[in-house]
Amino acid sequence: MKILTTFTLLSFLLFSLNGCTPTDEEINEQGATSILGNWNIAGGGTLSLEEDSFSLSAGCNTLSGEVLIEENSLSFSSIVSTFMACPNESDAKREEALALLFENANLTYSIEEDQVQLYNAEGEVVIVLSRS
Repeated sequence: MKILTTFTLLSFLLFSLNGCTPTDEEINEQGATSILGNWNIAGGGTLSLEEDSFSLSAGCNTLSGEVLIEENSLSFSSIVSTFMACPNESDAKREEALALLFENANLTYSIEEDQVQLYNAEGEVVIVLSRS
């Protein structure tokens, strides 16, 4: 009985975990056509976009919040942040600039290969991302 219970639990665990890891095909499908995933920010930093949330970092703190993704637009919420002191002023300035850019922002985007350009309301490129 103990062996059957252990086998059942292990089988359940294996089947449950199997659905959590994306296949190569799913990754390729998301690749060039999806804004979701992890991105390097030109000029420094990283941005991670999930279906309804985002996080970004320029090296010192993690900034995060909610994001609404519709067609080719991103609507960011208020940002919450960790409060670590940056070791140098340039990192602190970069982080502040990114926070100002994404805080309650409505941006549009275009994807070409493994690169994304984010545009403000005037159609100007404000950030360039590359797939990490």
